[in-house]
Formats: sequence, C-alpha cells, structure tokens
Amino acid sequence: MRKADIVTLTGGALASLSLVLALLGKPVLGLRVLIASYIADVLDGWVARRYDSPDPRGQLLDRSLDRFSQIIAPLTLFTVFWAGTFSTTEKMFLGIYAATMIPYSFYRLAYRRVASLTHFPGAPLFTHTLLMVGSIIGEVRVNPLLLLLLAALSILPVRYPRKLPGRGRKGSPSPALIPRLVILAVIALIPYKGLIGWGLGVILVFSALLYALLGWIPGYVFREDEDR
Repeated sequence: MRKADIVTLTGGALASLSLVLALLGKPVLGLRVLIASYIADVLDGWVARRYDSPDPRGQLLDRSLDRFSQIIAPLTLFTVFWAGTFSTTEKMFLGIYAATMIPYSFYRLAYRRVASLTHFPGAPLFTHTLLMVGSIIGEVRVNPLLLLLLAALSILPVRYPRKLPGRGRKGSPSPALIPRLVILAVIALIPYKGLIGWGLGVILVFSALLYALLGWIPGYVFREDEDR
C-alpha cells in the first residue's frame, strides 16, 4: 500500500470516528477529531509528492473520502449540535440540503472534466465545511436555508479558481504546508467556549459565505480549455 494511501485512510478513519462521536451525543469532541482528519488530508498530498509516484487511484480515494469529511461528517455534527433548535421548516431545508448535496458531491467527483487543476465547477465543498464547522465552534446558529443557498452555488456551473495564475503548478510543493498544519492543530485544541471560540466561528462562517458569493470573480483570467 502506498504511504500516501495510508495517510488518506487514517484521515478517513478519523472522520468516521467523528461521526460516531456525534451520534453518541458528543459533537464537539467529534468536531475536534474531524479537524484532526483535515490534518491527515493536508499531509497525504505532501507524502504523495515526496514518497510516491502519481497514482489516479490514490487521488480518487482521497477525493472520495473528501466527500465524507467535507459534507457528510460536518453535516452530522451540525445536525446533532443544533438538534432541538430547528423549526419544522428548517428541518425540511436541512433534509433537502442533505438529499441534494451529498449525492451531488459524488456526482461532481464522477463527471468532472479531466483538466481539474485550475477551477472548481461551482462553489467548492470546503465552503460548506467552513460554514458548518464555524457554526459549531462559535455556537453561531446558521439557518439551514443558508446551506441550501450554498448548495445552489455549488451546483450552478460557475467557475471558482483553485489557484492564482502562475502558482501551484503540477509537481510543485504544496504552499504553506507548515502554517496550515499549525492552524488546524490550534483549531483542534483551543477551547471553544468564550470570545475566542465565538470569534473563530464567526470568521469561518463569514469566510465561507464571502468566498461563495465572491470567489468566482477572478475566474476570467483562465483560458476556457483549462476549465473543469
């Protein structure tokens, strides 16, 4: 088994554990474990570039598990954390979101175009993750209607650039590896109660919404044949 695949599977196992913790009524602990899975997700790309040759199967494994760690697990944590606060209408919105976004995330994986290094085909999945994770960390209650609107932006064929022009070429090292690992580790460990947790949660929620609304704007700089 490739070293990168071991790291990828470790991240998948952590995301699965976070879901179990949520179902056991411990969504905050589950969230910390989920963030640890994101550390593994950052590391697997680095390990693949350093120790393994490119492998489409490994990339497919990584991106398939991303659907679990970026949509299914955060949605479970979000639903359990805010259980009992949703109105009947909000429960309906949440159900429609789950029934739409979970299968669509896999559809996008299966049918995206081969040239995929420059654009996301709609608002990327991490915007959903940031919104739900930020809501839990900061105890910022997010109306499920916002999730539905975010799903619509992900389904619409609007190009969202993955990287700035001239940066992140294939084979280049992952940018800012250590800072990303440090930031994720800090988020996984800091106390969420009080002003720190609230402030971080607000930043994550508004970052997700701002990127979803405006992140497509630089897309005109890419050639049409680079689209995904």
